[in-house]
Amino acid sequence: MESTEYAGLRVLIIDDFPNFRTALAKNMHTLGFRHINSVSSGSEALSICRKNHYDIIFSDYNLGNGKNGQQLLEEIRYLKLCKLSDLFVLISADTSRDVVMASYDCEPNDYLTKPITGKTLEQRIRRLLAKRQELSPVYTAIDDANLDKAIRLLEELLNANSRYSVDCQKLLGDLYLRQNKYELAEDLYKTVLSSRELDWAKVGLANVELAYGQYGIAASSLDVIIDDHPSYLKAYDSLSDACVSLGDNDRLQKVLEKAALASPMSIGRQKTLADICLVNGDVASAIKAYKKTIKYGANSHYDNVDNHLNLARAITKIYDEDVDAASGATLDAIHLLNNIDAKYEVSDAQKIQATLLNSQINALNGNKKVSNDLFNQAQKLMSQAEERDVEIEVEHVNALIASGKNSEAKDVIDEMLIYYKKNQPALEKIDFLLEEPVSIKGKKTIGTINKKGIDYYKSKDFEKSIEYFHKAQKKYPRYIGLKLNFVQALISSIKDEGYNKEYIEKTRSAFKVIERYVSPKNDKYPRYKQLNSMFHQAAQQAEYQERTRINKEKQHD
Repeated sequence: MESTEYAGLRVLIIDDFPNFRTALAKNMHTLGFRHINSVSSGSEALSICRKNHYDIIFSDYNLGNGKNGQQLLEEIRYLKLCKLSDLFVLISADTSRDVVMASYDCEPNDYLTKPITGKTLEQRIRRLLAKRQELSPVYTAIDDANLDKAIRLLEELLNANSRYSVDCQKLLGDLYLRQNKYELAEDLYKTVLSSRELDWAKVGLANVELAYGQYGIAASSLDVIIDDHPSYLKAYDSLSDACVSLGDNDRLQKVLEKAALASPMSIGRQKTLADICLVNGDVASAIKAYKKTIKYGANSHYDNVDNHLNLARAITKIYDEDVDAASGATLDAIHLLNNIDAKYEVSDAQKIQATLLNSQINALNGNKKVSNDLFNQAQKLMSQAEERDVEIEVEHVNALIASGKNSEAKDVIDEMLIYYKKNQPALEKIDFLLEEPVSIKGKKTIGTINKKGIDYYKSKDFEKSIEYFHKAQKKYPRYIGLKLNFVQALISSIKDEGYNKEYIEKTRSAFKVIERYVSPKNDKYPRYKQLNSMFHQAAQQAEYQERTRINKEKQHD
């Protein structure tokens, strides 16, 4: 494509510095472009993209307040404001690892670092437009959802030894998978790998294994890829899919944590990480991930009320794990929930959830009157709802328990168990309210983990026993029997191994939670009293021995 042919192409430049916009526009004009618009912000860019089509978009990564370049690209694609053949070039003067990783992760057509010379710009433009011209019929077919035609065109380009054969192979593999043509995809990836060790082909082959239902094999393959290339984020995404298929939520969390470390500004992965941490009962990690999701997702399509509700939900759950640690997080949650209406269009269901969560947090924080007022508001809203919602009912019970209305909470739970008795997904949500899970999945999960903890305890491997009981009681924080197993293992370790500050603090924290749920009428109360007494004796003895040891060392010195 000669420069004279650039005249018909439309260009949009987005940068918050007027001088840069002017300089880039001048360079583009020199190259032969005649239809050039420029704006200073992501919101302006979205507005103008809704009205006009652009063949090439240049966007700075940092655009001041509002959307950044990464968010803008994701938003434009999400809203389908561009075609596959349209070019998006991300520009940045910030070469920090997090920004660079985030930039590459959102897959722009090119990435340029400032300052940009006229020669560099011309070279990149020529390269991008040459590739666009050759692959344009393929892109059009995909945009038109004519994938069979796109596959045929790519096969023809490969047979003709296209200079963009690698791009063709990569795109063709993806289309084979989308069309369930797994054997063809497998042959293609193996052919590529026979001549070159390319990461995308290795991940593609693992995706074929996933498609065949070979989840364990795929996971092992992807582990190797990630070990060799820890920055290749597509491998983490496929491994996450494998973990979901295997039903291994613990491994899924670890994979997503590694992915988040590799690219901390990846909003989608942070949200998925936050969600799975909440499911796993790792509320501290969930809170961190939700905060990052909210921070990095601000002004993007990821910015929604549910992230804020889930953050508040995670904060309420800290009280079932560490009463002392919870108090510091509640003020942020209260502020968040009090102002949620001002920022978002909130549905009736979301309004009820927000009000119930706010009631819980105020109750747990000692603001009884405010809590009761909010609870009454929520009940009024619930009475007006047309349909039942198990998530709302769960928060209703949590609000009752937070206010110390345990008898009323039990009555509501009993009614829920009758109403949802044939609804396993609903029962899985109700599990988290109960001393023991009732869903098939919950019973299986807790049975497996608890058994391992008991087996390790019997063999006097207290460290492993503590690990499993800790994992189990995090998943089901109100299963008092598990918490008692947990503290028993901690106490046994203290008695056997001597002073351990961490274990003593964990035991004290666990007892504070147990005391919220175990009354003298509870059948677990005798065991709680016995273990409490054992703990005080063991802790006193261990602390005495530790003081003696320290004094001897001082005398020796």
